[in-house]
Amino acid sequence: MEDNKQNKMGANSASAGEAPIIDMNPSRPTAGGERRPVLSFNYPKTQKKANIKVIGVGGCGGNATTDMYQAKVSGVSYLLVNTDQQDLDKSAVPDKLLLGPTVTRGLGSGDLPEKGRKAAEESFQDIYDKLNDGCTEMVFITAGMGKGTGTGASPVVARIAKKELGLLTIAVVTIPFVTDGRDQIIKALKGLEELHKEVDALMVISNERMLHAYKGLTFPTALQKANEVLINAVRSLSEIIWKQGYQNADLNDIRTTLENGNVAIVSTGTANGPNRMQEAIDRALKSPLLNNNNVEQARRILIAVYHSKDERYALKMEEQSVITDFTRTLQSGYSCIRAYYYDDTLKDNMRVTIVASGFAPEATYDALGLRQEEADPMLSYQLACKKRDDDTLIRKYYNLDEIGGNVKSSTIPFIFTLEELDNDAFIYAVEAQPAFRRDHYVLEELRKSKTPRHSKQSQMSFFNQENLSTKNSIDENEDTQTINNFF
Repeated sequence: MEDNKQNKMGANSASAGEAPIIDMNPSRPTAGGERRPVLSFNYPKTQKKANIKVIGVGGCGGNATTDMYQAKVSGVSYLLVNTDQQDLDKSAVPDKLLLGPTVTRGLGSGDLPEKGRKAAEESFQDIYDKLNDGCTEMVFITAGMGKGTGTGASPVVARIAKKELGLLTIAVVTIPFVTDGRDQIIKALKGLEELHKEVDALMVISNERMLHAYKGLTFPTALQKANEVLINAVRSLSEIIWKQGYQNADLNDIRTTLENGNVAIVSTGTANGPNRMQEAIDRALKSPLLNNNNVEQARRILIAVYHSKDERYALKMEEQSVITDFTRTLQSGYSCIRAYYYDDTLKDNMRVTIVASGFAPEATYDALGLRQEEADPMLSYQLACKKRDDDTLIRKYYNLDEIGGNVKSSTIPFIFTLEELDNDAFIYAVEAQPAFRRDHYVLEELRKSKTPRHSKQSQMSFFNQENLSTKNSIDENEDTQTINNFF
């Protein structure tokens, strides 16, 4: 009996140099009669880390971030940065950072973007440490453009996030009302230029469009609508990352779609009925607060579809074909990621989230005038062209006539060279333009198209002769509107 027991044990024992055979049956006692230890596989569930961080920069950005914090979007952490200590103290967001305690002493930036920038530079290491927390992978920066802290500090925060830490960095910002005046609009758009250089993707909310879209609402309620664009965008991306789909998308898919994506949209539409897929897509693309980005020009797009698991309301093959038809409208060379999720709370509704980026400049705002001009000596008359460039920026989002109604205008002369006066084609082209449109921008375009052999030497001669008179003719305020530029 004992021999049989030993034989059985020997059969289960490892010989010298061999890996031991582990008996996983907890009911069988050990050779010494002790009860075998029970291996438990009930490991504690790993808590989700917040790998999206929303950073509110300045007063407007802080208000939007506080609204989102109170909305309790999951998988998101929050940080407020501001030069105004009093404004920081009133927010319920727990994680806060005073920018530039030496530069501003906690009293704000005084509507000076340069002061906001210096404050952020002073707090560079503090911002870096806040973002380098070991779990943040994506950063949403929200700010109001046109004031001091948001305009000046947000590009610095973005640079730290994207270029120093390699985080996917998206900015969601507002630009002023027409009634805020030309100076603030110019300040906002120039700040937008700087921010654009530092982020992967940019979403711009026009307050002026909001004014027209929500005429019947009170002013505070309309502002809340703008904040909802940020909240919905972050919630949509968080849901894509954390929700388990039957055809899944993840953070890297979002990174693929948005990284270095220029201008972006993140928008959601919900609909029911026989055409629910098409209507949901249409509603996602027609948010009145998103500028007129033509999604057909997007280079990268992610489409996430949510529907009930109930067979009565599940995604039908003919509805899937709607997405195929939609993607056929995109320009050639696009990339598209699709994801599908169950959400039984939707019942007979269908929800579609569209994340798109990489818009061609002409499809958005021509990069807000960010394109670099050729290194041509003729361009050294920058003082004369500065007003034109400012107007070009403004035209992307505003009706220039509305802004310039009560602004003093100045006239910048356009001097024809002898070669141009002898060029009949050039003169006919000029005369074909209505007088009110003969500004520097139009005439320079005609000059380029009708006098391609115009030498740089004669251009420089023209500039040297006219530089002094041009400078003297320009108002000291270089941002004063140029509407009626007659030659």
